[in-house]
Amino acid sequence: MTASRLPRAIRAQPGAPLRAAPQPPPQPEPRPVTPPLGVVLFVTARVANVPFGRLARATIPYIWALLAVLIAITLWPPLTTFLPNLLLGK
Repeated sequence: MTASRLPRAIRAQPGAPLRAAPQPPPQPEPRPVTPPLGVVLFVTARVANVPFGRLARATIPYIWALLAVLIAITLWPPLTTFLPNLLLGK
């Protein structure tokens, strides 16, 4: 492929040194209860050969617990700093 056929965004300017494209940082593998929860549920249901609805209903108590903790730390911020203050002696 000649330089004139390359897209304009990656075409090097005459006389400019070529640089490698920046690489994205490595991403941690997804955990079971994270924002892609639906994807994890679909894959888990398929692998475990369990109906998706049954698996989704089984996760509802955990979702309620996560929401309760989120509401608690949102409405009462000292809850999030209690343990660090206790351990660091502040």
